[in-house]
Amino acid sequence: MSRLDRVRAALSAPTFPELSQTLRALYVHYVALTLMAIVLVWQPVAILFTEPTAVEWALNAGTFAACVACLALVRRGHVAVAGSTLLGTVWVGHAVLVTVQPNIVGADFGGFLGLVVAAGLLVGSRAAFVVAAASAGLGILIGNWAGDAALTQTNGVATMAGWALYFAGTAGLVGIANYCVRLVLQRLNTSQERFRAVTEGSRDLVAELDQDGRIVYASPNHEPVMGYRPVDLSGRRAFDLVHPEDQQRLLDRFARGEEANQRLFRFRHAGGSWRWIETNSHTFQTAEGAPRTITVSRDVTERRQLEERLHQSQRLESVGRLAGGMAHDFNNLLTVIRGYVEMLRNESDRDELREVAEASESGTELIRQLLAFSRQQPVRPRVVDVGDIVRGLEGMLQRLIGETTAIQLDLTPEPTCVKSDPFQIEQVLVNLVVNARDALPNGGEILVSTRNRGPEGESGDSVLLEVRDNGEGMDEETVTQIFDPFFTTKAEGMGTGLGLSTVHGIVTQNDGSIEVETKRGEGTVFRIRLPRTHETVRAPTQAAKSATTPAADEVTVLVVEDNAAVRRFVRRSLEEGGYRVLEAVDGSEALQLAMQRGRVIDLLLTDLVMPGMTGAELHERLQAAYPKMGTLFMSGYLKGDDRALQALPTRHPMLSKPFTGDELLLELQRIRSRRELRSRR
Repeated sequence: MSRLDRVRAALSAPTFPELSQTLRALYVHYVALTLMAIVLVWQPVAILFTEPTAVEWALNAGTFAACVACLALVRRGHVAVAGSTLLGTVWVGHAVLVTVQPNIVGADFGGFLGLVVAAGLLVGSRAAFVVAAASAGLGILIGNWAGDAALTQTNGVATMAGWALYFAGTAGLVGIANYCVRLVLQRLNTSQERFRAVTEGSRDLVAELDQDGRIVYASPNHEPVMGYRPVDLSGRRAFDLVHPEDQQRLLDRFARGEEANQRLFRFRHAGGSWRWIETNSHTFQTAEGAPRTITVSRDVTERRQLEERLHQSQRLESVGRLAGGMAHDFNNLLTVIRGYVEMLRNESDRDELREVAEASESGTELIRQLLAFSRQQPVRPRVVDVGDIVRGLEGMLQRLIGETTAIQLDLTPEPTCVKSDPFQIEQVLVNLVVNARDALPNGGEILVSTRNRGPEGESGDSVLLEVRDNGEGMDEETVTQIFDPFFTTKAEGMGTGLGLSTVHGIVTQNDGSIEVETKRGEGTVFRIRLPRTHETVRAPTQAAKSATTPAADEVTVLVVEDNAAVRRFVRRSLEEGGYRVLEAVDGSEALQLAMQRGRVIDLLLTDLVMPGMTGAELHERLQAAYPKMGTLFMSGYLKGDDRALQALPTRHPMLSKPFTGDELLLELQRIRSRRELRSRR
């Protein structure tokens, strides 16, 4: 620092946190400098034109020293002591001068400055204002006369009294001015307190930036929200803390002076993470003309994550709707393929036909697994073997987890039967295995096992499904949240947070329980217990083949199906089974056929989901004309068609596509048997 800079620093007035203290310090500081300047100028003039006495030399030297001491006291924050010292120095010097030399005209400068200092120190004192105002009138009336008379008197006491009255009037006027200043200060303080309350009590982050983007002011709540103390942010360039991908965009707009309106960007937290910030800004100029920008920002990271999870859920729902549409079409195709293959196998059991039949079965399972994975499969509880489901999914699970991870099965040879929707069990297994795969970024092993367990662990009344991995594991805090909807430990955009919550919901819906055993770095085990049933799993294909269908040449079936290939297959299967067949493309055509004179309809076989009239609506309209008519619904996919689902009569059976001709004939025979039983009653 140069000598000139040091002089400037010494002469500049200090500032303090409180505005009123800063103003008082400025007052005393510059009055002291003024007195020092008067002494420095007056003493040489006195030497040139008069012969200063020893008293004058002493007073000037004492005043100068007192002013220097006052400057030091002000810089240390002792403003009241400095003002009192300055006031005492001025009045002592004035009293001595007017007593020793009553004709000195310069004394009024010192007295005036002393009273100005006094008034400055009394800012905010109501008593001082009253005293000054009361003396103002008297001072104005007789101050001038007394002061002028005092200049010609030799009596020091009279002279001093005259000057006192004169300066009392002046002090009154200054006191009034300072009272007005006090009112302004009160309003400024109120405004400051209001600003402090707003910035400290709000969730928003308030900051002031200079023209270079450096932070001039940061509100205190930056610390709890972003981890930065305001003093740490002061002087830092705000854009250095912005994510590199967002930085240039914000810099360009800041350079153009654009004001922000709910602008989104990422800001670095003190802990190193990135937080989404929504900000509004406003530009203004200081009294000196310097441009400034006020920003009001809010941490919207949680809202952004919720929005992203919602979008992911919507995308998943779209995938589910797509899967449902695909399932409907593929099930129609598979119905035709499986049906005709079974017909051909009844005539010739060639290896090629067996391969096609197995491929069509695989296609059927693939469609069911796709619906289970997208949570679009309708819920239909029945007795299933958990071990059989795991075996059937092994190939699909291996494809899901990739080549770097191995899946091992440890399944008990005993039946592990539960009463549940098999597709829900598949969905639980798929979600748990996918979750285990994500815990093995570098590959590893996943073990799936089944056991029958009782209350004490021995063979008993529950089925245990266990999925174990040797991956990263979880800490206690994570375990407490893993079943919460939308909670995920995956990177942004890598997971919906719905997998384990779905598993928990399915297990609870089936009166089961789920447990987690995990430790950081030692892997995770999910244990699911479902109520065991002692019923056996029915083999529908074998039952269909062993069924004997009696002659049905007297039974008329009205087939309503919008898919031509499925309709042709169903007609052929029914005719080979001995049924008379009427066929229609939709509900309107079916009504026209049914209402023709002489028509007799014993059974209605209709697709549930069709353009225009649904199968359930067609059934209701035909039931009035044919009250003894039996009905069998068929559908490749129901989920998502609310109108068809709501209208579905629960007392009538439904045959899910794809099906074989034998399965169709078996269902029709069951309907006929129930009708015959009711008629005998």
